[in-house]
Amino acid sequence: MPADETATLRAFETFALAQSAMYRGEGEDRVRELLAPDVIWHVPGTSGIAGDHRGRDAVMDYFDRRRAIAGGAMAISHGARLVSADVVVQLADGEVERDDELLRWRTVGVYRMDDGLVAEAWLVPFDLAAFDAIWTTLGRHPG
Repeated sequence: MPADETATLRAFETFALAQSAMYRGEGEDRVRELLAPDVIWHVPGTSGIAGDHRGRDAVMDYFDRRRAIAGGAMAISHGARLVSADVVVQLADGEVERDDELLRWRTVGVYRMDDGLVAEAWLVPFDLAAFDAIWTTLGRHPG
């Protein structure tokens, strides 16, 4: 792997570990530090988490809203990764338990890294209708 791709992968792995810890209910300061100030996070669909979240504060608000809708914590399991120059493609499965029901989704995340920080991210659900349904249903439950 070329040196720039190795650095990209290391920076992304640092972010992914911090984000997973945050989604399990740990602190969010490290995640904030690993986002570019003008980061853009793209989430398709019509659920309460959908939209283009622009800037560090907006992306952190999105993460907070997602955790609140999930009831405080969710689990993200990372699968295979592909790295090309400044881009990382990450397969990921997510799950949250609500009312004794385990809700699961699968996504591809595409991350553009810049100087060791996440500059832009696209969340691409395998099944957008099911993903929207999960996050819409979760949003109707008290967190």
